[in-house]
Amino acid sequence: MYLLMRLFIYLLPSGVIRTKWIEKFNIFGQTGKNFYFCPRKIPADPKLIKFHDNVAVATDVMFINHDVSQKVFNNYKAEKLPKFYGCIEIGNNVFIGARATILPNVSICDNVFIAAGALVASSITESGIYGGVPARKIGDMDELYETRLNSYKQFVEQKEGKELHEAMWSLFESKK
Repeated sequence: MYLLMRLFIYLLPSGVIRTKWIEKFNIFGQTGKNFYFCPRKIPADPKLIKFHDNVAVATDVMFINHDVSQKVFNNYKAEKLPKFYGCIEIGNNVFIGARATILPNVSICDNVFIAAGALVASSITESGIYGGVPARKIGDMDELYETRLNSYKQFVEQKEGKELHEAMWSLFESKK
């Protein structure tokens, strides 16, 4: 049944629809208010992952909460090791960018943006923007908010289709 549910969620056409089904079937250990989950792949042990309020997870983010390293260790030394598991907890007001990876036993505090492609290998205990491999603090959320509010909002507000595309290319070209 669990594998069928994972396949079903994978096949859903949008993050909005996937999020509704994830919440309906209580897939994760916890999902808070205003939760959004775009990835098609559900982690292998989703009950070991908790999301608090106002969390958005972009496409192809990987939550790794176990590994199969015991397959190597159990042929390396005499004493056998069990499978390794770890929990992941995501605080309030967190955005996780596309293709970021969150490793086991990581906690991300409130008010954090994780950049696309980042590798979060240890807990984040201070608000801010984090990126890189491994992830490190690269910016401030309030500064990003103000930048987007003051220099970006005017270009996209009330625009759609061709008009939006032209406005975005104009902004892009002006910053070269």
